[in-house]
Amino acid sequence: MRLAAATGTRAGREAGYEPDQVPFEIAGVGMFFVKDPDGTAVEFIEFLGAAQTSEELHRGPAH
Repeated sequence: MRLAAATGTRAGREAGYEPDQVPFEIAGVGMFFVKDPDGTAVEFIEFLGAAQTSEELHRGPAH
């Protein structure tokens, strides 16, 4: 799911998750923060392309 779609999901809002800010991107990583029902900050990140970790994002996927 793309970050922009995740912030607007009804299921997330019904579970008590409200975005603290609009999604943003830094160096090819999309992210946004929410607070869980207890007030703890939770970060959602999305690596663009085939990368699944920050290392793969910068060095490329392992072969």
